[in-house]
Amino acid sequence: STDWKKYLVGQAGWSGSLECFYDPTDAAQADLVSKARAGTICTITVQPLGAGAGKTQLSGTCYVTSMSITGATEDAVGVSFSFQGTGELALASAAS
Repeated sequence: STDWKKYLVGQAGWSGSLECFYDPTDAAQADLVSKARAGTICTITVQPLGAGAGKTQLSGTCYVTSMSITGATEDAVGVSFSFQGTGELALASAAS
């Protein structure tokens, strides 16, 4: 048995990252931080061209692989997440 991953030709995958201002009052952000710390699966939906009906929407399940909270004195606190998808990344048009 080995811990090395093997590349499988034709097998798709996806990953990404997210940077935002840290807001401990935001329920969605608090949920993501909690799941990142616990190592549990997350569901993510991204609208890369902005919100609105008919705009491109990507969604899937993933694991947060890293999280970093940064900030300097008198600066807004930032948080960065990196994630690795598990399963299909679905492409759709947003309903609203």
